[in-house]
Amino acid sequence: MKRNIGNVIFVTVCMAVGLIPLVGMSVAKTETTTENRVLSEWPSLIEDGSFNVNFLPEAGTYFEDHFAFRNQMVAADALVMSGVFRQSSTDTVLVGTDDWLYYTDSLDDYLGQNVVSDRGAYNIANNLKIVQEKMAQEGIDFAFTIAPNKNSLYDEHMPYYYRVKASDTNNRQKVIPLLEQMSIRYIDLYTPFEDESEVLYRAQDSHWNEKGAVLAYNTILDDLEKAHNDLSDVPITRTKTEKGDLGVSLYSVAAQPEWDYRYEYDSQFSYVTDAESWEDVWIQTEAPGKSGSLLMFRDSFGNTLSPLIAEEYGQAAFSKDTVYHLDSRIDTCQPDTVLFEIVERNLDRFGLFARGDHSSGPPVMEAPYAGDVDVYSASQTETAATAEAFLSDLRPDYLCISGQIDGELVETETNVYVEITAGGTSNVYEGYTVTDPASGSDNGYLMYLNAAQIPDGIFQIRVFTEDADGGIVMVLDQEMDVNSEMTAE
Repeated sequence: MKRNIGNVIFVTVCMAVGLIPLVGMSVAKTETTTENRVLSEWPSLIEDGSFNVNFLPEAGTYFEDHFAFRNQMVAADALVMSGVFRQSSTDTVLVGTDDWLYYTDSLDDYLGQNVVSDRGAYNIANNLKIVQEKMAQEGIDFAFTIAPNKNSLYDEHMPYYYRVKASDTNNRQKVIPLLEQMSIRYIDLYTPFEDESEVLYRAQDSHWNEKGAVLAYNTILDDLEKAHNDLSDVPITRTKTEKGDLGVSLYSVAAQPEWDYRYEYDSQFSYVTDAESWEDVWIQTEAPGKSGSLLMFRDSFGNTLSPLIAEEYGQAAFSKDTVYHLDSRIDTCQPDTVLFEIVERNLDRFGLFARGDHSSGPPVMEAPYAGDVDVYSASQTETAATAEAFLSDLRPDYLCISGQIDGELVETETNVYVEITAGGTSNVYEGYTVTDPASGSDNGYLMYLNAAQIPDGIFQIRVFTEDADGGIVMVLDQEMDVNSEMTAE
């Protein structure tokens, strides 16, 4: 009898505990998450006048997102997994030693795996060169910098099972020599960070701390030869108010603030746009008494870097576009300097292009003229090169022209030129060279053209590459009609 009573009590307790997440929804339903996603909504029983056959699974998903004390349970699971088993409960965060966390997306760079090909590396550097050339044509200074992955600088806390690497070379190491070869203004942030004995990234964040932001700020403005306050005489206060992004992602509500620094000075710049935070996609600022106009394309590393830079320019604009809307942003703010900042793990974005994919791609910019390229003495060969033209959904007044070139006609450093003839006028442009992320082909090309130059949508396109001796070879010659595309878009 006692055993039966004990079993009943045990079962009752288990059922009561199991019902807490459901019953508790009436008073403590989960409405927010730290997982950077939108929680599901309660499904409709009737959709379009008929029974929703997916009602039960959708209701189950709703419960999974909203059950009571969800964030607390997620945090408890993460603490046990990381503290006891040194394992992460989320696939975006790596658990290292001494409470250090790393971003999973940096693994390929760290291990030297899935590295771009030689041609893929050339595509990245070549596209930046094309941007620099176009900026020079418009009288704008250009510079490019890479924010280091955390484990590129501080890997002593990486999990031991990642000590064996696939290669000692990653994308950055393949691209930087090409930047130097092409005379692209590259601002090196790795050397000054490596020269510092103090750790300048936070243990549970993927970014540099405030001292790291100041180091990057001084390095960039020194290279740009921009007079600025180096903040060396500014009082510094140690603070513990901010939680790291990796800590929040892994530990949810259990994440703890980390030590950082605050530079005690009176900010002089003001916002021109209605900025809510430095997470905003577009921010414009002005600083009284300062000169110069800057357009900076940046990522989350710019959240702490950009406010420092804003202090030193009369007008500054900061874009967090994934694919850079370069021409439209220039039209808005008329800069004298354009700066690209991107984190190391996303460097390959400049060399990738897939129609409709806005997670990567070279800047949206009218292709520069290639006036010194003699296409009229080009040889011709039979090829299977392709071309398509369509209005860009990133900028609908721009025509996007892209295609593929036969692999046997593409060397590591082959450039692509495109001649467009419309309304009796011919112009030759230098095209981006791109990799198709779906097929892995590195032999693509891409260019943007103002659609107003082809008002009737009909034009003649000729595509040229270079042979091994530097001679120009025509690989495609055809008439194109994009009226149907223009109407559809």
